[in-house]
Amino acid sequence: MTWHKVESELTKVDVQEEFKRLFLSFGAPRGMALFDMVDTIRHHAFYFSPRCEALIKLFMDSLGCSPCEKPDKSSVAFLVGHDSDKDDIFL
Repeated sequence: MTWHKVESELTKVDVQEEFKRLFLSFGAPRGMALFDMVDTIRHHAFYFSPRCEALIKLFMDSLGCSPCEKPDKSSVAFLVGHDSDKDDIFL
């Protein structure tokens, strides 16, 4: 499974709240996580862990997500998921 990324001018709150709603609607599955890298004040790069593709592909497609390399853990901020996943996902 693959990481996905979208660069967006949407606010972090917009993407984070919809992701959180979907995350909870699927029973808060392990391995499903959202990360953020801010390049500028108005430009975000959102990273979706590999588990997301199987569960929320339609949402990711609506944002224009595309496959990408796993981001460097030190360059992203954890937004939504299980606390233990924020480290385990990068192993």
